[in-house]
Amino acid sequence: MKTPDPSHLVDGKYAIGDLVNLDELRDIFEKFTRATGFTIGFLDHPGLNVLIATGWRDICTKFHRSCSASMEVCLKSNLSLPGKLSQPHQLIIEPCEHGLVDCATPIIIRGKHIASLATGQLLLEKPDRERFRRQARLYGFDEQEYLAALDEIPVVDPVQLRNVTVFLGSLAIVVSELGYSNLAMKEETTRLEEEIAERKRMGQALQASEEKYRALVETTGTGYVIVDINGIVIDANAEYVRLTGRSSLAEVVGRAVIEWTSPGDQERNAAAVRQCVDHGFIRNLEIDYQTPDGQHVPVLINASVLPSPQSSPRIVSLCRDITDRRQAEEERRKIEARMLHVQKLESLGVLAGGIAHDFNNLLMGILGNIDIALVDLPLSSAARAPLADAENAARRAADLCRQMLAYSGKGRFVVQQINLRELIEEMAQMLQVSISKKAVLRCAFDAHAPAVEADATQLRQVIMNLIINASESLGENEGVISVITGSMECDRRYLAGTHTTEELREGRYAYVEVSDTGCGMDDETKLRLFEPFFTTKFTGRGLGLSAVLGVIRGHKGAIKVYSEQGKGTTFKVLLPAIDRPAETLARATDVSGWHGSGTVLLVDDEDSVRVVARRMLEKMGFRVLQATHGQEAVELLQATETAGAERIVCVILDLTMPHMSGEEAFRELRRLRSDLPIILSSGFNEQDVTQRFVGKGLAGFIQKPYQTKDLAAKLRDVLENKTLPKQP
Repeated sequence: MKTPDPSHLVDGKYAIGDLVNLDELRDIFEKFTRATGFTIGFLDHPGLNVLIATGWRDICTKFHRSCSASMEVCLKSNLSLPGKLSQPHQLIIEPCEHGLVDCATPIIIRGKHIASLATGQLLLEKPDRERFRRQARLYGFDEQEYLAALDEIPVVDPVQLRNVTVFLGSLAIVVSELGYSNLAMKEETTRLEEEIAERKRMGQALQASEEKYRALVETTGTGYVIVDINGIVIDANAEYVRLTGRSSLAEVVGRAVIEWTSPGDQERNAAAVRQCVDHGFIRNLEIDYQTPDGQHVPVLINASVLPSPQSSPRIVSLCRDITDRRQAEEERRKIEARMLHVQKLESLGVLAGGIAHDFNNLLMGILGNIDIALVDLPLSSAARAPLADAENAARRAADLCRQMLAYSGKGRFVVQQINLRELIEEMAQMLQVSISKKAVLRCAFDAHAPAVEADATQLRQVIMNLIINASESLGENEGVISVITGSMECDRRYLAGTHTTEELREGRYAYVEVSDTGCGMDDETKLRLFEPFFTTKFTGRGLGLSAVLGVIRGHKGAIKVYSEQGKGTTFKVLLPAIDRPAETLARATDVSGWHGSGTVLLVDDEDSVRVVARRMLEKMGFRVLQATHGQEAVELLQATETAGAERIVCVILDLTMPHMSGEEAFRELRRLRSDLPIILSSGFNEQDVTQRFVGKGLAGFIQKPYQTKDLAAKLRDVLENKTLPKQP
């Protein structure tokens, strides 16, 4: 069976077999045939395939349709009759070429002729038997049997035939319409089922998507909240609930966000909600939430408006806890402030060191000439008193220079292994007389504390400075000043809370702790404590605690400060401990009346330094050759060696000079004479200078400004005690 053309189908897809149950319809037609005797033929259109045939007469089935020749006549009739049907309820009655009468009516559904119902194999009047005999002979039928079959054909009234055919057509249409309705209902049901299934699938997909989104929202670590335009919470995730300090979603939903907004940010938050409604979004709003226990949680909020056709707009906000960022920013600000403070101190230190160096050269001329003048003047001279005053003033200036060098971190002059207990015990008398008469000095020393590597003079200055500060903090009140020594293990965390300018190593530190029961310090004072020339006194004296910090910094140590206003202050000075035992503290050597001999080469670019140093050397009995820079010194040495003149016994060499620096000149002089003792002289400290000459045969170092006794002690040590250079 060919596939029907969609143009002949109901709705372009339904044939008659789709609209009716052919088995049920056949049963109806068969019952009708048995009741009325009328035959029925049910054919599809336009294929004319016989779908149902009931009550068909033997004359047709056994004769007309059993012979090919007569069958062609039947097919011609089948094609002719339905082809004339085109209108609903149309009825055609016409004889067939075999002498019988057929009747047909169309089945038209929704304007489509999809089937035809026919009845026939009838006679409207008595048949012409002679005609049928001729047909029997024509087609080769058994005449007697053929006529017997003819006798079975009923003769019906035309009106009856028409009525029966109309009834059957109407019945077929009703059945077809009912089938169409059922099919349409079935298809609608199927469509609805499919739609319901699709909606269910979409609902499941939406639920899965929501669950996935909820899981994503819950695990991002970002607070998620939906509020209405009045700021009332509709939904939120667990992280947002945590940000508010509440324990469950029920405590948040239906509440206004203003309830957990910090009082200082409530107005800004309300304004932000209005701005979001007006403009559709807000970005990077920082406010603080306040938990029920009063804690503040800083949050960063980004929000957008979600329009809703069914209800008023909603605001979706992402809230991120920025506590760590705030802490990091605060830490960064502290570090930056500390770095700026360190840079300021270092810049001032460089400036102080440079000033101290140049000022030491000037003081060399002042102190040296005063020293020489005092030696030459009789004890009864009236000029001695003003010269002594000038010397004292110059010494104070020299002390200030040492403080500057100490502040710059370059104040370690003579490094040795020191026992802090012995150092303080040696100072006990001086400390006692330096403090207020109303102060009680108490000492507690750890006999087993390790030694430190330090400059004794500088440490004495540090301890004296701290003791005097402690005494002054007592004012006119009675109080106690405690000095304690000991040792402790320091880790990075502890050292990070100290005052220093570099990262110190972990390990064992010896300490000196100076405490008082005085007035203590407020936060502002503690912040500026180590600034140069900062003081809480009516008049300041020198660099103060900044010099102390400089000395400790130069010793790779640190200072820990504890202070509470009205209760007192403690300074703990920490110095790296060493394993070696302490040395005996050096005593001053008496060189009065000492004289030397030979020629000394004096090299310095400062006229005042050369003049006073030459006078000192000549008073000691030396002959002096002078050079204003390194190159001139090298040339003088070459000249004396070449001429065979008296050999130079020692060189006093300045470090910083034009044309050729002291370091370059040292190298050239040692190249000319490897056994020549060379003493370096500088306004800078010994440690910074001599570390450049380690292992190169440097005989000694003398710090400017120096006096005659200092120079004599150094020359005596170099020349008489054979502190001679070694071969590099």
